[in-house]
Amino acid sequence: MFQAIGLVGLSWVKAHAGIPGNELADQYAKIATIDGQEMNVPAPYTYVKRKIKNYILDSWQRHWEDSGKGVRVKGPDFAAIKNRAGQQSLRFTGRSTLPYKDEFRMFELKTALSQEHDTSHDPD
Repeated sequence: MFQAIGLVGLSWVKAHAGIPGNELADQYAKIATIDGQEMNVPAPYTYVKRKIKNYILDSWQRHWEDSGKGVRVKGPDFAAIKNRAGQQSLRFTGRSTLPYKDEFRMFELKTALSQEHDTSHDPD
């Protein structure tokens, strides 16, 4: 499969559009399901699937990075998306998106709760 890199391309084709190459591919696919031989791949299906997916994503990423500024259509940065998966970023800026009055109410509530649950009883 990897020996065919650069020789084989994949693209989406609308079904039943009468495109000769697509019709021929459909015909060969039907023949293969009836008369085809079983092909043993010496690797698990999930491994092959992951390799193909990574190859397609890497190819798209290279194409995207090589495209110039004048290109109108650009795709996402798949590497950045994969690296962001499962991450959550937090910023501590000392600022809040809450209005001041809500922040003050939260402070009052925290103070009241901490005083209510205070176990050190001061005699004063």
